[in-house]
Amino acid sequence: MKLKYIFTLILVFIGFTACDNVLEDVDFNVTLNESNTYTAGSDVVFNFTGSPNWVTFYSGEDKKVYPEGGVAIKNITNSLSTYSYKFAKPGTYVVVFMAGNENYQGEKSVKREVTVTIN
Repeated sequence: MKLKYIFTLILVFIGFTACDNVLEDVDFNVTLNESNTYTAGSDVVFNFTGSPNWVTFYSGEDKKVYPEGGVAIKNITNSLSTYSYKFAKPGTYVVVFMAGNENYQGEKSVKREVTVTIN
């Protein structure tokens, strides 16, 4: 019985130490083409690097400005390397992406901004 108890404790210890439970810094960046100028109604493709647990998108249009009006475009269950969006009206928009990682230790997040001109 004592041997079974020790064996169980060893397995539990190995299980806890094998898990990578460190809250990682957020590795996330956004890029566009060189000009950042597009035509209204055409796709604007945002390219991502990094692998955060979640990403929220704020287009910069009316009622879609950071920190309210965001759209969740990534969560922990899916991957995301690009995101396309169509701006209906001409203008200059400050697009915001919030990205983050979280676990039982807490949450870390980063804010990335990209300026897009729509003709």
